[in-house]
Amino acid sequence: MIWVAMSVWVFLAAVLYGITGVFIAELFPARVRYSGISLGYQMAGMLGGAFAPFVATGLLQWSGGTSWPVATYLAVMSLITLISVCLATDRFRVGIHDQRSAEPRHASSGLR
Repeated sequence: MIWVAMSVWVFLAAVLYGITGVFIAELFPARVRYSGISLGYQMAGMLGGAFAPFVATGLLQWSGGTSWPVATYLAVMSLITLISVCLATDRFRVGIHDQRSAEPRHASSGLR
């Protein structure tokens, strides 16, 4: 059962990583895409991944060794991720080099 679970997880992780590159690339206009992807990806890894072990350890110590606070923490972080993905700008049918039509709505009002 462990091998089956690991195989299923590897397949699902590959599907996730397969779309991650395109999804992140579409979040930025072409002129800042490389910097935006790099800064966003590295900051997310640093802020989301660096503190997670400390938070989990603190929650385990606080709860006396029970795992429900860590599970709740993971669920809240997953919910934040889901909300962030849902709020990401949709660029369906917008050319990858077309900056004007790919900018968020507020960008046309002069706010940058």
